[in-house]
Amino acid sequence: MLFVAVLPLACADQSNQTATESSTSEGSTAGPCSSPERPPVEGELVTVIPDSGNLLCGGSMAHMDWFVARLMERFQVDPSAVDPSICFVWKDSVEEVAELCDKTELLRGCAMGQTTISAFAPLDHELVHNVSNWVGYPPAFFREGIAVAHQGYDGLLNKEHLPNPQDPLDFMEMSVSELGAVSNGDGYEVAGRFTGYLMSVHGMDAYLRLYASLASNADLSQIDEAFREALGVTLEESVADYLNTWTDCWSDPLISECNAPEIAWDGAALEYEGVVDCDNDDAIGPYEYEAIATRAVVQRTITITEDSLYELRLAGDTQESSSQPDVSPLGSFPVHGVSLYGCGPCGEGYMETVEGGTPRLKRLKPGKYSLRLHGLRFEPGPVAFSLKRVP
Repeated sequence: MLFVAVLPLACADQSNQTATESSTSEGSTAGPCSSPERPPVEGELVTVIPDSGNLLCGGSMAHMDWFVARLMERFQVDPSAVDPSICFVWKDSVEEVAELCDKTELLRGCAMGQTTISAFAPLDHELVHNVSNWVGYPPAFFREGIAVAHQGYDGLLNKEHLPNPQDPLDFMEMSVSELGAVSNGDGYEVAGRFTGYLMSVHGMDAYLRLYASLASNADLSQIDEAFREALGVTLEESVADYLNTWTDCWSDPLISECNAPEIAWDGAALEYEGVVDCDNDDAIGPYEYEAIATRAVVQRTITITEDSLYELRLAGDTQESSSQPDVSPLGSFPVHGVSLYGCGPCGEGYMETVEGGTPRLKRLKPGKYSLRLHGLRFEPGPVAFSLKRVP
């Protein structure tokens, strides 16, 4: 059976909670990958077929290959038992994507079996679908949940998620189109949150047993039976525990972001300057998407050793720091700045500062953090900042 996961046209809101929509149906992988019009860019696991003029940043192929390999490990997919190659077709427009995905609505990407068709690159959400198709094909709530819970930043700045107390049972029998129609992307958000809860509480072995055991048309009674067999709890018990303990938590392992090179520091004060240049082999992007200017990201990590307030400031910015995120800069694309986000099982400690915004003040707990430098595809240059512990 071949699987299709479709991601209709949407963008993140200013709080940057996922607002994309997606649908899944059967489809064919024949066509753009079997007879590419443009020379492919070949990686170890992913081959990109770009339209003329679409150029990947220097680190994008390595990112996609590494991301897919780590997903296969996490989802316990044996590469010797499948053909692990994924074809990534990078088109110029959402109209072309919709046509190739055989949809009437505008799309920014879809996954068809082991093929992704996208209007921008990379698109990790669809790569997750490509890999999870080897595991199983459960109801849409679970298919989109696993993709949302592993998609990482996708080139966006803001990773902060506000509490969401909505009941997963209200979404669990929805089709992908119905999930996508929920306002503010909440259908996808709840699916991703509940998936993160299941993986964190029960572990990947049990979660994958559940995922593989569910039929695509399973109703609540059949989902309950699968929960009892795979997790040892009823669906009602699991949802009740989630609503009591997890609605303010967002769990994404940030497979790529939290395995980036680490910046060494003394834990008290850091002054750092990096370069965001799409031509360099550490830059990921360009995340090109229609009229939105292209952007590039350089990933790093840093370890916080002491529970304290910290200030994140771009070099040369003399404004007073604020604990409140900047609404206007965060709602625009692209950005020039730096962001931090916790790598723990329930990510916390998000903070950012961008050019034109204000320095950020935030309490951080000890642990590993993703640190990312943000810049423009066509304006390569340095991103310099300071991070210091505030007494």
